[in-house]
Amino acid sequence: MINISVKSKDDTIEINAQGHANAAPKGKDVVCAAATILIRTLAKTLENAVQGMVKADVADGKASISVTGYDPVAAVAIETVCTGFRLLQEQYPEHIKIFAEK
Repeated sequence: MINISVKSKDDTIEINAQGHANAAPKGKDVVCAAATILIRTLAKTLENAVQGMVKADVADGKASISVTGYDPVAAVAIETVCTGFRLLQEQYPEHIKIFAEK
């Protein structure tokens, strides 16, 4: 199971991902591939757009992205990727779960 948490506190947004979908063998798991590309795309987009505001650590089976301060590009990127995670959860609820906290 991949667990995605999105937390917003004061002027900081944190996105954390942990786990593996285990929907298919490694290298053939479309759920894991989709979640991986979403989180890696978000990390790279934020690093390019708001360099001084983001901390990102992406590794196999886990990722942590933190954005401090408001930027409209960052807001759109985060919302877009969260929409992608919600769509994955609707399609594969036994393999991915998203939690949002404010």
